[in-house]
Amino acid sequence: MTVPLKLSQLNTYRWHRLLKRLMLDGSRTKPRGQDTFETLGVQEEFLMQYPVIACAQRKLNLEFMIGEAHWVLSGANDTATPASYMAKFAEYSDNGIIMAGAYGPAVNRQLAYVVRTLMDDPHSRQAVISIWHERPEPSKDIPCTVSLQFFLRQGSLHCVANMRSSDAYLGLPYDIFTFSCIAAQVAHLLHQQIGPDCAIELGYLTWQAGSAHIYDRDVKAATKCVNGKLLDPNPMPLLIAMPGGIIENLDGLLQGSVDDWVGR
Repeated sequence: MTVPLKLSQLNTYRWHRLLKRLMLDGSRTKPRGQDTFETLGVQEEFLMQYPVIACAQRKLNLEFMIGEAHWVLSGANDTATPASYMAKFAEYSDNGIIMAGAYGPAVNRQLAYVVRTLMDDPHSRQAVISIWHERPEPSKDIPCTVSLQFFLRQGSLHCVANMRSSDAYLGLPYDIFTFSCIAAQVAHLLHQQIGPDCAIELGYLTWQAGSAHIYDRDVKAATKCVNGKLLDPNPMPLLIAMPGGIIENLDGLLQGSVDDWVGR
């Protein structure tokens, strides 16, 4: 008898499915001399209302996950803030001061455009945040994400994330959370513009990767993940209609003034 999945388990189930696909069907490649299992042109859908991957064998750094999303939404590009939650992050800075590929400045510059575009035409296909740098200079921190595109359809806000490269085991769980928080901020700003009658909900994150991969060194750990029991974290859904938006919610978590990660 198959036990039906709860909505809070859906993303972890689909992440496990993706890891299995990469390990079983991925081709061997060696970018920058690192042995890798890779599949090209991969797509998966994740539910943004429940953006936390819950896997006992993949213990996420929740403080970094929350801190990174807050850092991106703040528009910052400094090295010190994310490194305070995960010291290894600083290794990807070229000068120890800023992150060349930080998403925050691009997101911050274009959020108002996305909201205005969706307000002017709720059916628009032009609500895009571009993150990729044209002709990037050599760097240890080239953006992995090319763009984020937002759609309003049948009362739900959906996001399509286009990535040139995605480390499905190490990086993707954090990206799912960050992209969902960016979408939550878009929804919050739309709520502010439309008023109390706004009924927009978070929909699906369609994740697309030119290269989805797992490094050979992580295969054993990824195998333990997909063979482990599917957890039931039973979190509350990500809230979008709070007065200060998702960034205020994340700030409360980091400061310890909010107990629950969704900030009820």
